[in-house]
Amino acid sequence: MKIVHICISIPYVDNWGYQENLLPDYMQKLGAENHIITSVESLPAYINADLRKEISAKGNEYNIGEIKVHKIKCKGITSSTFIPYGLKKKLKEIKPDIIFHHNVSITTLPIVTKYAKKHKCKLFVDNHADEINMSKSKLWIILNYKILSRIACRIRRKSISKFYGVTNSRCYFINKYFGVPKKFIELLPIGADTDMANTLESKELLRSKYELDTSNKIVVTGGKMGVHKGTDVLINAIESMQGSYPGMKLLLFGKFEDEETLELAKSKDFVTIYGWCDRKKTLELLKLADIACWPIHHTTLIEDAIAVETAVILRKTGTTEHLIEGNGMWLKECNLNEIVYNAEAIFSMPKEVIEKNCRSIKEKMSYDSIAKRVLKEAGI
Repeated sequence: MKIVHICISIPYVDNWGYQENLLPDYMQKLGAENHIITSVESLPAYINADLRKEISAKGNEYNIGEIKVHKIKCKGITSSTFIPYGLKKKLKEIKPDIIFHHNVSITTLPIVTKYAKKHKCKLFVDNHADEINMSKSKLWIILNYKILSRIACRIRRKSISKFYGVTNSRCYFINKYFGVPKKFIELLPIGADTDMANTLESKELLRSKYELDTSNKIVVTGGKMGVHKGTDVLINAIESMQGSYPGMKLLLFGKFEDEETLELAKSKDFVTIYGWCDRKKTLELLKLADIACWPIHHTTLIEDAIAVETAVILRKTGTTEHLIEGNGMWLKECNLNEIVYNAEAIFSMPKEVIEKNCRSIKEKMSYDSIAKRVLKEAGI
């Protein structure tokens, strides 16, 4: 059984922890042969020169483990829209039974749907766009989303087995902007990398490794940090809890996007700044904490926190509302008092209850469960 993942309209970087990396990996473990077709020009601008050189040196055909990567030449129109050269030819060479088209793209979807119809292979299309991350150009919104993408989805809908949104707001986006009826759309969430999470040491050993007291309350956040992410409010909230929880720590990792928040973090002795971390260290920092908190926006680090069974505090939005089922608390807004209230509520929960709920949603969100679901819907 061959599965081809079309990863042209989204950046694909070898060995990273995003959906386009992990879903093929978990499907491979279930016995399917996985291929990734991506663009030679797919590496985003923020990739450093050393990594760019390392990946480019592999050429256009190589393996990552047992997964085969095929890079084709493309011409960029925007940061997420590429005209592919040789996509049809590559599909004919691989002869897939299933195609998983990552993200809706007007330049690749017509080619892929035509191939799927002719060769009678299952085609799944997911969507990563919503009204938060969509283009801010009104002209492009009308031209790309409401006209061209809508036409492509409507004309080729019979060739598509299922449309998936990776969050509820992205399911809504498919319906509103692409005109796909709701009955053809399902939530297929970004998953949790449970296999890697299960290789980590225990919370106690990790705290010892990072020289953190096992009795202290620890909160963690990471990724892009700054005022627009609510990091400043989180720092002030943890500071206000120092009297009630002596020795309480806040761990920050990732990139600060404004000097104001960075200077605030540096000025607090209860804050530890780790900077950019590789994938293993990221998961370790998330696991050793009592709570992981992102007060405003969704990040795939939330799914990582779920993978390591850490309770979460999140603002409830269309991108997060499927991520808490007894394993954390909701924020109505990024508010200091609400963060404090929710943190105290989690600390007061019976340990066995929060642990049980964290295990339950971890199993539900695991890429293993998600991969099995797609293969089942493909008739395997």
